[in-house]
Amino acid sequence: MIVRGARIVAVALAVLLSGGVATMHAAANPTTNPVYVCSGKITTALRSYTEDALHVVAGCRAKLLRTPGDGCLGNLATELANLERDFEKQVSGCPADATRALCALEAKTTPLLRDAVTVGERGLRAQLTALVDDLLVVPQADSCPRPSRPVGGGVKECADRIVQQIEQTAEELEQCAFSCERANLIAPDREPCVDDITGDPIDGGVAECVARKTAELAAIAGRCDADGLRALGCPLGATTVGDLVARLGERIVAITRELNRGVFHARCQGALPGQPTSPSPAPVTLEPSQTKRTISCGTVIDDAFLGRDRRIVFDGDLDCGPSQTATDGLVVARSGVTIDGRSRAYAIRGPRRSSLRTGAGIRLAPGVKRVRIVDFKSIESFAVGIEDAAEGDNRKLTVEKTTVRRNVQAGIRVRSRRATIARVTADKNGIGFDVSGDGSAVKRSVAKGSLYEPKVGIRLGGTDPNLDGIVVTVRNTTVEGNAGVGIEIVEGSQRVLQSSVQTSGGDGIVLREGARGSLVDSCIVKLNARGILVLGDANVVASNTCEENLGAGFVVAGRDNVVEQNKSGKKTARGNAGAGFEVTGEGGRLYANQAEANGGAGFVVEATTALFKGNSSQANAGAGFALLSAGNVVESCAAETNAGAEWDVAAGNIDRRGNKANGSTITLPADGGTCEGRGGCTAGR
Repeated sequence: MIVRGARIVAVALAVLLSGGVATMHAAANPTTNPVYVCSGKITTALRSYTEDALHVVAGCRAKLLRTPGDGCLGNLATELANLERDFEKQVSGCPADATRALCALEAKTTPLLRDAVTVGERGLRAQLTALVDDLLVVPQADSCPRPSRPVGGGVKECADRIVQQIEQTAEELEQCAFSCERANLIAPDREPCVDDITGDPIDGGVAECVARKTAELAAIAGRCDADGLRALGCPLGATTVGDLVARLGERIVAITRELNRGVFHARCQGALPGQPTSPSPAPVTLEPSQTKRTISCGTVIDDAFLGRDRRIVFDGDLDCGPSQTATDGLVVARSGVTIDGRSRAYAIRGPRRSSLRTGAGIRLAPGVKRVRIVDFKSIESFAVGIEDAAEGDNRKLTVEKTTVRRNVQAGIRVRSRRATIARVTADKNGIGFDVSGDGSAVKRSVAKGSLYEPKVGIRLGGTDPNLDGIVVTVRNTTVEGNAGVGIEIVEGSQRVLQSSVQTSGGDGIVLREGARGSLVDSCIVKLNARGILVLGDANVVASNTCEENLGAGFVVAGRDNVVEQNKSGKKTARGNAGAGFEVTGEGGRLYANQAEANGGAGFVVEATTALFKGNSSQANAGAGFALLSAGNVVESCAAETNAGAEWDVAAGNIDRRGNKANGSTITLPADGGTCEGRGGCTAGR
């Protein structure tokens, strides 16, 4: 449930952690809601079982470290059987109809629920036992063997602290989501607690609670250090306390996330008290006639619906959540229509069941043109929020001031020419904006938090039939916190200008092999896996800044690319963890680029026939310029104060003069060598 770069919103955790609900509808009475009451029994039983099972299993494993015999193993099975009986007793008070309706862990009866927790490789007991064994028993690496028994002193205290911390944290992490989920059973119009597909937090209180509880794992440091972890056999493969805390947090979060989804988002869940049982149509006003109509899920907006009107203004939400079949929100089958969410007051929601999210919130029928979609609070929980026809003949689609979120394929997918996406937020979709229509533009928009496969912020593709050299332009747009690639250019000649790409789980900007003639200019790319990766040919990457990425700032692998006036890293502790520039593509031309304070070399070159002119490399942890291959041309490049050699040059490269090391002009050795400045160059590498 931890999402890198997620925005954490502080809320009143006292409400969530108490299991009470301060925001329920006044008419809701939780004490008479059988599903709410049953969910309380189940979640209380699960929390108790988690804490007690960890205490029993981990306590035994820790004891075995301290004693030469196998004393506690004989009692372990008996103690677990007792916990199993306790769990069944706690949940047995659930009415049968409530148990069937909730269908927690895909179980419609109490015995099946007990078995779901205690039996099988995916059961809770098996997952908790596997976690303990990976911490204290299972060998993790040949270089870090498990200790011979008995252990004592600091090693014993370290093991005990780990056991104590996982017992507390696992139980509390379950409660982070459980309280919120129970509240939503009787107030279904609240913001969802977690994404029902991935389990990632949506509710700010859940996200804050998870972050706080996982941070408390750092208390392990009070009894463990690197030496103690190595003496324990490197639990979870960790050799430092920080590494252990991170890995342990991920593991416990994964277990509790799966458990929460299984309890509250089971595929077999039936109709719950308080939730609508049928979709809710949206009241709308047609303009200019002021005619009142309603739009139901799947309504076709055509001449028969509109008459002479050309604008539809929503007066309420269109909620397809209770739908038992896959559906579109609405289908626009007439040109020149505006669909208006009334100043972001109203939403279009897709089916509650994820398996039914195969339609589009707003779909364009083939051939319609000049459709405007504006001012929606959200279009959410479909396959695609807004989608044009597969034929790509919906010219001049405009989407403005709208949020598209939690759509499993894409927030917006447009294949038609001259589409405009402006001031739109795409949040937690599969792809935020998937745009491939010639002459289209994305501007002043936000693509963030993509978490369904392929987890991409913006994907650009398409061909250039009018041969003006541009398919899609992205300008002044923020791309952040996506679990995969920030911006992906899969083909064609695209433009990405003056935009920010940060905190991606994957690379920041990727130009795939099909990208040709694209331009990436004046972008800030930071805190991604790598910064800008160029796999295609004949592209231009200019005036960008890549900082604090986990790998290289720039990777240039395609042929004949131009890379100029870029900055990779800064000396104010904002370098990339890898090299500044990695160049493997043939025929590249790199002009006036700067590499500063990166964790690797400033420039790593394994290409031939590449030209380097006017580049500088300073204060990098590796070499300034590492020319590892022959046949490249170097002119007026400067290296200084790098931790490695200023120049590390393979034989066969061409010096066109003006190159410097630590302020001194040098001549690169034709037969290979290193150069440091005043001392000249040394032959041989």
